[in-house]
Amino acid sequence: MKKIICMLLSSALVLGLCACSSTTDDATSTEVEVIVDKVIYDESKTESVTDNVSSSVPVTSEPTVSDVSSGDTSSKSDENSSASTPEVEESIYHLNDAKSLEKVKLNGRCDRTDYGVSLSMSASAIEFNTDSSSVLLEINADRGLYYTVVVDGKVTMDHKAIEVSGTDYLAIARGLSAGTHNIKFIRDSEARSGLKFTVVNIQLDEGSKLLNKDADKQIIEFLGDSITSGYGNLITGAANASDLKNQSATKAYSYLLANKLDMDYRIVSMSGIALGQRVGYPTFPEFYSLESYHLDKEKKYTSSNPADVDVVVVNLGTNDASVGLYNEKDTQSVENYGKRYADLITNIGYSEDVKIVFVSGVMWCHTQTAAYNAAKAELKKRGYNNTYVIDILSLQSGGGGHPSAEEHVEVADTLYKFFKDNNIA
Repeated sequence: MKKIICMLLSSALVLGLCACSSTTDDATSTEVEVIVDKVIYDESKTESVTDNVSSSVPVTSEPTVSDVSSGDTSSKSDENSSASTPEVEESIYHLNDAKSLEKVKLNGRCDRTDYGVSLSMSASAIEFNTDSSSVLLEINADRGLYYTVVVDGKVTMDHKAIEVSGTDYLAIARGLSAGTHNIKFIRDSEARSGLKFTVVNIQLDEGSKLLNKDADKQIIEFLGDSITSGYGNLITGAANASDLKNQSATKAYSYLLANKLDMDYRIVSMSGIALGQRVGYPTFPEFYSLESYHLDKEKKYTSSNPADVDVVVVNLGTNDASVGLYNEKDTQSVENYGKRYADLITNIGYSEDVKIVFVSGVMWCHTQTAAYNAAKAELKKRGYNNTYVIDILSLQSGGGGHPSAEEHVEVADTLYKFFKDNNIA
């Protein structure tokens, strides 16, 4: 079988599959160990590897788009830009074609465009099965963005940088054994970057093909801010915490929990955002309604239906409290925010059967708890009978006082136990 021959656009692009450790016990042979800042954790079990770390110092500053290290985007920046085309002999599946998309599973916030599939928010991903030994993607993206690749349940490319602004070709798998392989290509950067990330096509070995995609699972949707996005989870201290190289969406509690629960997911989050109107940011309802707030403030998101969501996790309000939009000591403020959270759920359009989990805390702020309890009472009046509130210990050893990657594991563990104890999923 002829293999893909690719002239890479950057010497920094890694072609070979990175070495990954896995357990040898047959019962757990699919578990994957991932190395983050010299700490090893198991992505499937997501067990805690550090002691709880707390801090009494609240962190109120959040990044803006200007904080993103996006490199030079002056050339090859539009969807129609061209790069030196690699020499290939392969089967090509264009993702603006409906028949190709029948073989591709989408996770996270993804938008179908005239050019392909746009991965819009944290951990948005395409997933497919193939019998090819090599896989090449044509993408259109901006420098400063990061991606992760998972092959057959194992992380093979971890938090890799996009090297070219515009069209690029990424060899995401090579030398795979004969047989069927499951491949996931995941946006590892959050929505606040506002940078383009479109997968144009999937290129396989000559004669190889995309196989039937895996069946859909129950859906969990996360609504949140920097905590849910994984802001600063690859670094400690305040310096450069806002740089996307120091953030991994696939090491955030949201992505980890979805995988631990074996559910499909959507992560709708952005650093700095609040439920209310914070200067320089949209309100969360405005942000939710758009496909990509930073790229187009008019284009509505229509590629998925909120009524299909089985579980929604809300960790939103830290920024409201930090800038004084919400005051837990003011009874009227608590009641108003309780109603606003209830309005968020009903206005998005979740079904009354959805299970809602309000998560308070994680960082210094536990003030959402009162408003969440008020929201729970209000939602019950509106017919939503499956609402839960959990307060999680402060975890702040990552960048800018946010949770580290290891602490995100702890959050995922805590929520997983809470889900199981309450028969949520």
